[in-house]
This record gives sequence, C-alpha cells and structure tokens, in this order.
Amino acid sequence: MTPNNIAFRAILTVLLGLGGLVFPLLFLLAALVGWALVADLRRPPEPESDAWFVRRHTATAADPNWKSYYLPLCESPAETAFLEAMIGAFGLVADKGVLRGSGLTLDLQVVMKPYRVDFLVDDWLVVEIDGAAYHSSPEAVARDQERDRVLQARGYRVLRIPARVVFSNPGKAVADVRSARAAGRSPAATPGPRPQPAETAVRSLSQIFASINKTVADIGANVSRQAAVQQAGSEGKRAFHAERTAIECAFRNAESRLQSEQFCAQSDEHRALYLQARADLEKALSSRPDGAGPPAPPVIEILPITAPPSHPDPDIDEAIRRAHGELMAHRAAFFAQARQRLVAQSALRGFVENELQQMGCSSCWAHIA
Repeated sequence: MTPNNIAFRAILTVLLGLGGLVFPLLFLLAALVGWALVADLRRPPEPESDAWFVRRHTATAADPNWKSYYLPLCESPAETAFLEAMIGAFGLVADKGVLRGSGLTLDLQVVMKPYRVDFLVDDWLVVEIDGAAYHSSPEAVARDQERDRVLQARGYRVLRIPARVVFSNPGKAVADVRSARAAGRSPAATPGPRPQPAETAVRSLSQIFASINKTVADIGANVSRQAAVQQAGSEGKRAFHAERTAIECAFRNAESRLQSEQFCAQSDEHRALYLQARADLEKALSSRPDGAGPPAPPVIEILPITAPPSHPDPDIDEAIRRAHGELMAHRAAFFAQARQRLVAQSALRGFVENELQQMGCSSCWAHIA
C-alpha cells in the first residue's frame, strides 16, 4: 500500500463523512472505507517479491520459513519435486545460502560460467534435472554432452536425472545421487595433501571472500537472467493476453445473445418487448450529443506468437526457451478449456464464432473450434 493510496483513502473517508451530513447512508460507506484503511495499516507490510532470494543467503534452520527461500529457485516442477525429495531423504535444512544435512551439502542454480547448473552436491557433484521437451532433440543432446565435458574437465562429476524419474519414482532419483556420491568425484578433482595451519587460515579467509563474491554474483546473475527472460517473452505474453481477452469477451457476448434469443422464443409478446427495448436503445445511442451513434464492435489486433530469438548466453537462452514452453503450454490449456466449454454449451458455438469474426479474431476461433 503506497503513501498516495493511504492519503487518497483518508481524504475519501473524510469527504464521505461530510457527505453523510446530507445523505446519512454515506456515513456507513465512510465507516467501511475507514475500517478497511485501518485494517490495512495494521497489517504487517508484505515482503518484496524477490526478498526470498536475498534471505536465502542469511536464513538458517531456526527460520521456520527457510524452505520458502529455496523452492522459488527451482525453474520447473521436476526440480521442485527433486528438491523436496532431497530435503526429506537427507534431512536438509538452510545454512546461509546452501542446504546441509546427513553429511551432505546441496546448492541450487550455481553459476559456472558460461553455464548454470540445477544442483551442486558437496561442491563436486553436478545434478541436472532433464525434461524431455528441452533435452531430447539431437541438438539438445549434443549441447548437453559438450556442457558435461566442460564441467568434467573442471573436476566435476555430472549426474543427469530425467524429469519423468523424479515424478514417477523420486526415491530412485535420491538413490542415484547416493550412488554417484559413493562413486566419488572425478579424478581431476581428487584432493591433494592436507594444507598446513597457516595455509588453512588463508584459505578460510579466501573462502569467506569467495562466498561474498558468489552471493553478489548470484544476485546479479539472477536479476540479469530474469530481465532477459522477461524481455524475450513480452511479445508472446501480450499476444496471448489479447487472445484470451478476445475469447473471454466473445463468450460473454455470446451468452448475452443466447439469453436474448431464449427470451424472444417464449412468445410473440416477449419478442415484441425485446425488439422495442432494442429500438429504444439504438435511438438513444444515435441521438447522442456528440453524434457518434452506436459504438462499433471492438477490433482486437492479435499478432502471431513465434519462438523468441536465441540468446548468446546458453544459460539465459535455456531459461528463455523454458519460459516460452510454459507460456505455450498455458495457452494450449486455455484453448482446450474453451473447446470443452463449447462442447458442454453447444448452443453458444455459433454466437462465439460470430463474435470473434466481428472482432477480427478469426485466428482465435481456429484455435478453439
């Protein structure tokens, strides 16, 4: 609630109270507005939409809401299911940016330029949750293999778990992690001799600075990634919003026309009453002072939705593809729901088609016919 909103509602309450001196019913409305304002002022302020991302790096197991700072990092339902399974299997809890439990450390969305991995176990086991939509094509397989080679050359072991396994058998996904940990890290990452105390102190200090730098880098990378994804998907979102608006408007108008037809069908008298009311309305609209006449049916321009262009950063490009896929899935579900509605209310079919044609949205009708 912004300060401007508070001031407006306070002034409105006073004005309604003064108006109540003339119209007593306004006292009741003033009381309702004032009560709502007081209730909002007493309500604790809502956290920023991205506050979870910052709190993740300070939260510990003592914070009862620690899980809510980690789950939003997951970029797919499969990643969320895997994280929940790992938390349950290893008793993981928050520890200032990572999850720890049962001798295991789990980090999420770790940047390893030019890549970003889904999960990192014990700082050496990379776990990727692969959905069939983005990892089954020959190009995607080749890209994943090259990515794995780069990470393995740096000393990481890579474990890829299909999303269908996570959904159908999360216990197997956890078992795969246990097996990969038991197999050990890649040879390039084999630890050397134990450092001396002085070296350990220097390394600890370096790790502190590295942790700070990682936090700053994670926040910056997340902001840049979200901005790029938002920009790349803006045209598609606007087009789908226009399609949804046109179809919902067509259904509302179709229901109104069907009700009018049903009213007229009752008797000749009902039809005469309807026609007279309609004629009176058209006459009133045609005699408007501005001479504009009855309003013309709205025309909604809808541009075709195309896949966003490739991004030079492979990590951001993958996030853009994933967001576009989710948009198209949501769009397909909306069209399917509209088709089911036409089947259930077949009498609306002709009216909906006519409304969409008048709005210049024949493409929308093609999607739901």
